[in-house]
Amino acid sequence: MDRAEILELYASAGSGPPLPTGLNRVQHAWQCARLARNAGAAPSLQLAAWLHELGELRLGLNGGAPAATPDGEAVDPAQLSAAWLEPLFGPAVAEPVALQAAARRCLASTKADFRRRVPAGWLARIEHECGLQTPLEARAFLQRPFAPRAIRLCLWDVEAQDPGLWPPSIDAALDTLRRLMWLLQSSVPLRASVLMPRAGVGRRLTVLPARA
Repeated sequence: MDRAEILELYASAGSGPPLPTGLNRVQHAWQCARLARNAGAAPSLQLAAWLHELGELRLGLNGGAPAATPDGEAVDPAQLSAAWLEPLFGPAVAEPVALQAAARRCLASTKADFRRRVPAGWLARIEHECGLQTPLEARAFLQRPFAPRAIRLCLWDVEAQDPGLWPPSIDAALDTLRRLMWLLQSSVPLRASVLMPRAGVGRRLTVLPARA
């Protein structure tokens, strides 16, 4: 996947169906990136906010439905997003995205206000799929290099849920995304797979073809 294909995906999503929250993918991504920009986040984290749901968009998921490979193996869309993003933009963009599941677990385990703000379905999925973090696990997670950025991204993801807030135009929003991608394009060579750590254990994810 390259920058042009990412832009094409988001351009198509601009007129796509709404998510269960009432937003569509581009509206939500733009709101996340807007929160990041207003918080003074680095361009790399702004781009992570834009593209944190690239995996869901590429796989055609709507509203967090479980993802799977053709042979039925469960897939974490955030890990797929990161696997596509790292060769293009480096770890400063990819790692906060890759750590989203762990960031949600950490916040749900340690912040009562976060538990009150998120949909009940989120908490049920966290508890069912991987459980809450113990205090020791939460402290260990927060020591990881990109964990603070992942936490910020997760909070923006929860906040960016206003169905009435739109960019001036889809074209203007996509132009912002385009400029960020061109600014942050990595010199890392594109490769077929990338090693993404998960729960302290390296796991190699095979990148799906950019087109079916």
